[in-house]
Amino acid sequence: MPKMSRLIDIAEKLTPELSTTEVYPVQIVEVLPDEEAFQGWKVQPVDSLESLQHRSFAKNESFVLDFGDHQVGYLNLSLKPVGSPPDAPLRLKLIFGEMPCEIGESFDEYKGWLSRSWLQDEIINIDVLPAQIRLPRRYCFRYLKIEVLDTSRKYTIAFPDIHVTAVTSGNGSGIAPLPDRMPEDLRMMDKIAIKTLQDCMQTVFEDGRRGPAVVDRGFEAAGAGKLSYVSACRSG
Repeated sequence: MPKMSRLIDIAEKLTPELSTTEVYPVQIVEVLPDEEAFQGWKVQPVDSLESLQHRSFAKNESFVLDFGDHQVGYLNLSLKPVGSPPDAPLRLKLIFGEMPCEIGESFDEYKGWLSRSWLQDEIINIDVLPAQIRLPRRYCFRYLKIEVLDTSRKYTIAFPDIHVTAVTSGNGSGIAPLPDRMPEDLRMMDKIAIKTLQDCMQTVFEDGRRGPAVVDRGFEAAGAGKLSYVSACRSG
């Protein structure tokens, strides 16, 4: 396998560096059913992010955060007990949604052909509080729902800090936007396409923003490569 080893060595030397950005949520929202909205769900602001600093949550309480744009990265949580010293572990459910419907509809009722494991939710137990948690898995989302499944009768839980460490090997800051003479819908599509490409650019071109271990194949890889070259030309 000498040829394969040589190609692997070349690929390793060409592995791009990942840049990181700390991204914070912009507001607290609720997701409501709406027949007129896309996919039947709408997002409505309910409170400022600052209000989260003055609240703590008990068993069966929850809230939804809007990060303002799609993010690909690692979730960081700061957890602080309020009340008596904790006498039981904290149990949280985290639901990540690219679209409002992923927050509004229960994953437990999913019966589609796509693997259930692609739906982004986690249940975590924290034995020692206060705590700083960084989830090891990478997520793609804009909305984050946090449900307090259990604490104990003696304490509630506060969230002094919640943010995501976004990662990408792409840099879209130098790409010139389409000129003003272009239709607004095309300019918006171009902006979204560049953001999507940036999210998919990790150490390899990945198969969509949710593909932490899935590499683009065939025409997908070729298409992502061509888009990357065109974007690079526009930034030059």
